[in-house]
Amino acid sequence: MEAGDPVEEPSEQGTADEGKEADRAKQQQEELMRRQLQAYARKGKPDPTRPHDFWDTQPVPKIGTDDPNEDEEGPLEQKHVDEVLKEPYALPEGFYWVSMDVTDDAELQEIYTLLYENYVEDDDNMFRFDYSKDFLQWALMPPGYHPDWHVGVRMKTKKEGKKDRLVAFITGIPAHIAVQTKSKGVHNQVMCEVNFLCCWKKLRGKRLAPMLIKEVTRRSTFWISGRLSTPLGLCSRSPSLYAATTIAPSIPRNSSASDSPASRPG
Repeated sequence: MEAGDPVEEPSEQGTADEGKEADRAKQQQEELMRRQLQAYARKGKPDPTRPHDFWDTQPVPKIGTDDPNEDEEGPLEQKHVDEVLKEPYALPEGFYWVSMDVTDDAELQEIYTLLYENYVEDDDNMFRFDYSKDFLQWALMPPGYHPDWHVGVRMKTKKEGKKDRLVAFITGIPAHIAVQTKSKGVHNQVMCEVNFLCCWKKLRGKRLAPMLIKEVTRRSTFWISGRLSTPLGLCSRSPSLYAATTIAPSIPRNSSASDSPASRPG
């Protein structure tokens, strides 16, 4: 094209066709999402009374069974602190325990990446939790928190100069729980609230999760005498989709959508 040649304007017909094509693609995407959500809702829920390899070996009541001692008070398991292991549980060769420092940006990034790629998601890989690093620091650093309760497992690498990979993680934070008993009435009990249990997908089924639970329990037992209580009920989580235009007005001016309460799970 030479200077001065007239510029061809897109025809009205062409613009209209492109608009129709965009609308058609949007409708197809919405229909696909609708069908996927319907399939997700139709899936059968797991039976809470099914056998469980780990919890069936623990001193906790089983859901769906009658407990003849359900009216009795007291800890489900009584142990003296001298009976608790002084050293961490043994791990397979090539793996070792670490305490993760959530105030260190590099280690916090490792935690974020592990959770983002391997934490809670549905069977169809449609929904996944994405906790920001700021949120993780807020959740794991309450007043009186113990850095030793941020438990990780690293896998040794054979590549020289490369950092050993974080492959598993579990956390505990102190929680002040109001407990009502016949003997003491309502009183405050410090317990260990466990969260963010996560294993690298390639290590699923290797019995690593029970080891994480045992290790964080071992560490917290030296500080408090918290115990798992009888199950009180069951609940299910149902994802809801919201348009960005609906969420945006509720976001504070100086924050991003990923950091707003409206965008966080739960």
